[in-house]
Amino acid sequence: LRRLLSEVESHRQELATTRTQLKAELEDAEKLRARLAERETELAEEKRRVAKALKGQLDDFRRQTLERLRSEVETIRRELESGRRKGLASKATERLFETAPKLPVESAGPTVAVKVGGTVRHRVLGWRGVLEKLERGKAQVNVSGKLLLCKEKDLVGEAPGSQAPKKPRNRKPSSELYTREAPRELMLVGQRVEPALDRLDRFLDQALLSSSPEVRIIHGHGSGRLREAVRKHLRSHRAVGKHRPGDDSEGGDGATMVELRG
Repeated sequence: LRRLLSEVESHRQELATTRTQLKAELEDAEKLRARLAERETELAEEKRRVAKALKGQLDDFRRQTLERLRSEVETIRRELESGRRKGLASKATERLFETAPKLPVESAGPTVAVKVGGTVRHRVLGWRGVLEKLERGKAQVNVSGKLLLCKEKDLVGEAPGSQAPKKPRNRKPSSELYTREAPRELMLVGQRVEPALDRLDRFLDQALLSSSPEVRIIHGHGSGRLREAVRKHLRSHRAVGKHRPGDDSEGGDGATMVELRG
């Protein structure tokens, strides 16, 4: 009986200790809940404050961008009136982005000298490609089949093995993009869709670099498959501002007139 009473007392003391510990843990949990609720309120207030600040910055950015665009449009208009056309798009882009913040881009590998045929990376924008031409500080880079122009000083050479877009096969020499006067129309009548779209891409890139305001794509009537493929492709092309079927003097529905963004 004494042994049983001793064991009961021992269990009673253990239960009392456990109850005390549980009570302390409940008190701690209640304090933590109160702190979390307070922190949640602070975060909500911080979110409102940041959203208000960002809205103000966005409004300022919109206003400044509109002012700069109006000024740039006026500059381009004056240059067009004076007879200057070549390179207007690239120069306007440089002026618009010259005050943009420079974001550091971490290198994915050791840098090497910039050379034609090597892999390069844009210091600020981060895209990678193959350097196809380098002339008087101007570089032409093949990025996933698209030819981009930039300044040589904005490029960083990368060691062989760096991840860079592969050059597409059977591509015409890039020197065609440096011709002073690009053709104003492209004849695609009788061609299959895929080769025709590949020619269309090269033609639009060349026209954009030469600052052609409008070009004509002649695809013919036929079954309408090539015409629909061309117009669908034009809707998503970065160089195209808008397009329309040709009028009677331009070839009617067998041609498409394209207004370029540059």
